[in-house]
Amino acid sequence: MSLTVTISHRAINPAAAIVSTFWLSFWQTMKAVGAAYNTIEHLPVVITSTIITSVKYPVLAAMLCGIWSLCRFVYTIGYSTGDPLKVRHPYWQSFGIT
Repeated sequence: MSLTVTISHRAINPAAAIVSTFWLSFWQTMKAVGAAYNTIEHLPVVITSTIITSVKYPVLAAMLCGIWSLCRFVYTIGYSTGDPLKVRHPYWQSFGIT
């Protein structure tokens, strides 16, 4: 008995965006452990919402997850400086992203 799983080509983008969150977490543990813990707290919500959104809007889900990863990357750079004023960049904060 064989089992065949068919995945739409549209699922590649959200899957790649979800994988980027794991690479982000790996990088954060090397750069700033506190930022990694903060990100890991939000990962279940981000991954679940990406998967649910990708059922109907795969490109939108991939874009939003990718933007979230990018914002967490910027957050980690600011966090690793140790300066509280650099943790939230004014540009990113104005969008309420981080």
